Amino acid sequence: MSNAPSFCTASLLTLAVAVAQSLGAQTSAPPAGIAGCYRLTIGQWSHPLSVNAAYHAIPAVIHLRAVPASRGGWTVSPDIAYPRPGDFPGMPRWVVRADTIDVAWSDGHQVTTVRLPMTNRMVGTGIAIVRSDANEFGSDRPHASVVAQRVSCGTLR
Repeated sequence: MSNAPSFCTASLLTLAVAVAQSLGAQTSAPPAGIAGCYRLTIGQWSHPLSVNAAYHAIPAVIHLRAVPASRGGWTVSPDIAYPRPGDFPGMPRWVVRADTIDVAWSDGHQVTTVRLPMTNRMVGTGIAIVRSDANEFGSDRPHASVVAQRVSCGTLR
């Protein structure tokens, strides 16, 4: 009898806990002036994402909403267009930690995080990082630079 289902379940739970811990549990209103829409320009990934590239296809324009996410933080739209249907509760979401905004998407197995520094309530250049429950990249996770530029939310239509 294979222990694959229990290994997958344990891996998924470990990944979910790591995401929750890294994002924190924020439920109050977000800092003034941060919620809104941003165009994200993603640089080249440090390694090819290969068969998992579609699971980390960050949307070009995102809306950081002031609506609480189900597991802390606030909601983000749109979600990544995952190749397989799935819904991971509380994702995508964004949180503020000190002077950094963390935006995360997850289908429950693959996690993409965009970390953006804030200076005087302005968002600038940050980094995107890939994680997965299979940990196929070990400690050398793929990453790419990200430039966030505020845009009109009409751009999402």
